[in-house]
Amino acid sequence: MIVETILPKRIVSGENSLTYLKSLKGKRSCLIISGTFARVNSGVVDLVKKYLKEAGIIWHIIYSQGQEPTLEYVKKSAKEVQEFLPDTIITIGGGSTIDAAKIMEVLYEYPDINDDDLFKRFNLPSIRNKIKTFVAIPTTSGTGSEVTPYNVVLVKTDNPDVPLIKNSVVDYQTIPDVIILDPVFTVSMPAAITASTGMDALVHAIEAYISKKPKNVFSDLYALEAIKLTFEYLPKAYKDGENLIARAKMQYAATGQVEAVAQGIEMLAVGGLFLMGGSGFAGKQVSFKPWNVVREEKQIKGLQGFTWSDYLLALDLYSQKKIKTKPLITHTMKLEKINEAYTIAKRRESIKIVIHP
Repeated sequence: MIVETILPKRIVSGENSLTYLKSLKGKRSCLIISGTFARVNSGVVDLVKKYLKEAGIIWHIIYSQGQEPTLEYVKKSAKEVQEFLPDTIITIGGGSTIDAAKIMEVLYEYPDINDDDLFKRFNLPSIRNKIKTFVAIPTTSGTGSEVTPYNVVLVKTDNPDVPLIKNSVVDYQTIPDVIILDPVFTVSMPAAITASTGMDALVHAIEAYISKKPKNVFSDLYALEAIKLTFEYLPKAYKDGENLIARAKMQYAATGQVEAVAQGIEMLAVGGLFLMGGSGFAGKQVSFKPWNVVREEKQIKGLQGFTWSDYLLALDLYSQKKIKTKPLITHTMKLEKINEAYTIAKRRESIKIVIHP
């Protein structure tokens, strides 16, 4: 079997790695920034502007939506990008901000692309033509959007009970050229977000490691190191947000686990089905089991993705005895992949791993 490993062109990491911006060779840059991050870290954003000025680059700022991006918001913001005509995009924020910026680039390149073509997996027309350099600077350590080809967006539906569903623009071309992992960008993360995004990194690393379709030795290396780093440094980053060493190590873990995920396209978590039993990780058994709640409950039929709110809805339906199977914690799943994922899950239902801190 041939296994292809696709990585970003450049990852710049460590304290003061933001100074890399001074070496950029563009003229006009769109700064797509998390509004929340900008409000709390105005000094850091000023530093970004300072380095761009030293590089001779003018900029235009677009603030993110403050939540998972809607396609409507992304299209509206892409018009701003088109009007400014940048040759560089720099995005600063969590996964939602980075996802939105990557989709904006596609719409900048192809303003008239229809939604069907936009959502064709791994089949976008050539991009990175108008934009010569795409830079991503993550402010959380867990989603790993900066190194994945998967870009999640909320799309309107005709169902008043479920007005928005998740869909993804998926193509390796959307992976940024440069990723800057400067721990100063994650210091302002609250403890709760530090914990939740860190657990996100851990779960994805586990998923990547147990994946066998395809089995990728490079993916395994990233995944194992991400698991080790998370167990050692997530508690430290959680207890002391100012600990730059712990923050930097969690950035490495987050980027590494998604490098691992990005190489295993047919893993359960990626467009498939991933469920966990047990109440935690350290010293616990983690079981991978099939879940067929979707097929049992017409009320949530039609959803293309599941979120925490969907999980709570399913839990409520279970308590009312409207569905037979108790829902477990889930990651995003797509309906068209359920049968395939269910088959895979049944083959793996006996797989259990014990993780020790």
